[in-house]
Amino acid sequence: MHPKIPELAAHFGVKLSERSCEDGAVYDGRTIATNCKSGYLGDHRVMHEIAHYVVSKRRQKGKPEFNLGSVYNSWEGVKYLHTRKLPLSEGDTQEFMCQFLCVLWGRAYGISVVLPSEREGSWDVVDWDGYLRYKTQEFSHSDSYQQLQWRALIRLRARGMLNRLPIAA
Repeated sequence: MHPKIPELAAHFGVKLSERSCEDGAVYDGRTIATNCKSGYLGDHRVMHEIAHYVVSKRRQKGKPEFNLGSVYNSWEGVKYLHTRKLPLSEGDTQEFMCQFLCVLWGRAYGISVVLPSEREGSWDVVDWDGYLRYKTQEFSHSDSYQQLQWRALIRLRARGMLNRLPIAA
C-alpha cells in the first residue's frame, strides 16, 4: 500500500481494515476493506473509497456503500447487495467527484493507477489521464453526463478541494 493511502484515510477520519470485501461491502458503514478475493484491493480502489467517504453526506457515512446502491463486482468477488436510497443523479455526481479527487491525489502523491489484479494487460489504463477518460466513459450513455461532471467540479471547488491538497505531498 502506498504510504499516502493510510495518511489520507487518517486525515479524513475513515478507518481502513484488512478484512476482505468478498462477503460484504467494501465500505461497511464503519471501515473500508483493503482486501478482496484476489488479495489487496489496490491503491487507487482504496483511495477511491476514501474519496467516497470525503464527498458523502453525513447521513451516508454510517451506511454500507454510502447508501449508493447495489454492489456486485466480479473482479473483487463482492456479493453484497442493497437498495439505493439516494437519487441516481446524486450518486452519479458523487462518483464523478471521487474520480476527480483520485486523479488529483494520484498525480500529486505519485500513486499508481495500475490495479494489482490487472497488471497483466486486461486494464489498459496506465496513467491518470487515461483513468479519467476511462471512468467518464462509464457515464457517456447519459444525456446529462456533462452536467454531472460540471456539478461535481463545482461542488469540489466550493469545498476548496481542487486548489489545495489534504496532506503534504
